[in-house]
Amino acid sequence: MSATNKEKQTNQQEKTSLHDINLSFTSKDFYFEAYSHIGSHEEIIRDSAFLNSFKRAISDNPHLFKDKVVMDVGCGIGILSLLAAKAGAKKVIGIDSSKILLQTNEIVKENGFSDTITLINSKVEEVTELPEGIEKVDVIISDWMGYGLFYEHMVKSVLFARNKWLKKEGIILPDQASLYIGGAYDSEFQEKRINFWNNVYGFQMKSIQPLIPKDPLIASVNSGMMVSLSGFIKKIDLMKIEIEDLEFETDFKFQFSKKNYFNAFVLYFTFSFNFGKVPFDVSTSPYYPMTHWKQIILYLDDIYPIFSNEILKGTFKHIHDKKRPKDLLVAIKFQLNGKICKNESKEYYRLK
Repeated sequence: MSATNKEKQTNQQEKTSLHDINLSFTSKDFYFEAYSHIGSHEEIIRDSAFLNSFKRAISDNPHLFKDKVVMDVGCGIGILSLLAAKAGAKKVIGIDSSKILLQTNEIVKENGFSDTITLINSKVEEVTELPEGIEKVDVIISDWMGYGLFYEHMVKSVLFARNKWLKKEGIILPDQASLYIGGAYDSEFQEKRINFWNNVYGFQMKSIQPLIPKDPLIASVNSGMMVSLSGFIKKIDLMKIEIEDLEFETDFKFQFSKKNYFNAFVLYFTFSFNFGKVPFDVSTSPYYPMTHWKQIILYLDDIYPIFSNEILKGTFKHIHDKKRPKDLLVAIKFQLNGKICKNESKEYYRLK
């Protein structure tokens, strides 16, 4: 075969494996297309809690991957696919709808896994067939957890992949997650985010103030801000739940741990790897080392005085907007029956 024909065949193979990506982009085109994605991927890769947990789940359990077919849902720049290939997987199928896969393809080549890792540029829900005559996969791996666990709704794609492509005896990593809520007091919130609008270069903008608390904030919460113990909201098992289970309404409660004030809810979660020699959990709680997920702060309209051991009871409702499915919509109804503060309130939040 001539060098020209070999080059044509190679290009055709790349187009097939990368599907709809236009490989005729110039380097300049790719730079500007991909650069906007690099920052978020870099933040994830630099998150040692994230990377070490997946490395532990994959590299320490080669028996789960040896000679197996693995699907990486939302593979990004391919770190989980590389770990699976290195652990002995026969074939790894990385799926992502972003053009970052152009760079992922180069990374796969750099590390010598072009024969093992096949990349598909598509939404998982739009993949009609798997490469090389593969009908089912043995393992699904995915960093599907979003802010507050459910933001971006990527878990839906994992469940779709499970229902369509996973063998009956197959596994998902991570396979479980739990959502928690706690109470916090942000003493600087009133001054920095509310009173600021009283005087903006000599102009009053108080009409903005009522809008501020309704904007959820993704931030790293100092554990010193927390004024309660954790309240359990929801546990999901990806091996069992269905997509409709992702919209729910449930009761919760937590106990205040100190005499202080309360002006915000904080959402955080754990995720679990239960398939392996040693099952383990990873927490995004404010009491653990910071992760790229941080926490979600849901500010209240008022500030409430609270005492140690007082109980807050509430109802947490989680739904997705059909028009904006990546948004996180939350309604919290709560009741505080304390020594000096008795109150019932209902709060609505949208993270977008």
